[in-house]
Amino acid sequence: MLDGGKLTILILPTILSIGLSAILIAEYTPVFQWIGKPMEPLIMLLGIPDAHLVAPASLVGIAEMFLPALFVVEAAVEAKFFIAVLSLSQVLFFSAVIPLLMEVDVPVTLKDMLILFVLRTLIAMPIIAVITHIVF
Repeated sequence: MLDGGKLTILILPTILSIGLSAILIAEYTPVFQWIGKPMEPLIMLLGIPDAHLVAPASLVGIAEMFLPALFVVEAAVEAKFFIAVLSLSQVLFFSAVIPLLMEVDVPVTLKDMLILFVLRTLIAMPIIAVITHIVF
């Protein structure tokens, strides 16, 4: 229990600062729009509506798990469902999991984390698209 408390004190400032920074960048700058632009053709190919909103949301999950929901507020229900499931399946994000893994004695690098995030996203997207089309 003492180790958990120490880890919480060590990680909490990182989680809060990265989460807040990501929200501010997403809300007040076009950075995530630029980053997500290459994903737009893939989203359109998968048949997900509002690809221009979904594309940046598909990659912003690296910063914070709940941040993609901000991008699809105005989107169709199918797009909201797609992003909700995708953001939950990505699992790796800078506001919690990645800093935690970097602090504990797990032999993993930041590069490994980024590669895993991209692979999880690219593998999950077609699967979630099929599920989205079945449900809706």
